[in-house]
Amino acid sequence: MSFYFRDLESGNREVSLLVRGARRPVLERVEVRNAPDVLMREFEHGFVMVNPSSRPVRIDAGRFCERAAGRTVTVPAVDAVYVAF
Repeated sequence: MSFYFRDLESGNREVSLLVRGARRPVLERVEVRNAPDVLMREFEHGFVMVNPSSRPVRIDAGRFCERAAGRTVTVPAVDAVYVAF
């Protein structure tokens, strides 16, 4: 599960979750980052990178996909790019 808050200003923030049901929820591996959260999915002949933030992000594509080693990709704000192999 992932949540993204666009243009959140610095400072303390409170997050609340309302969970309904008889079972007690367990949260594992909770991360809070102050950086764009670029999402990537690899396909047979390339990959797609999605940038939900309001600023463009420049990414070393080789960090995500070995076949893209040495390629740098700029993903525009609130947009996606497809990179073919």
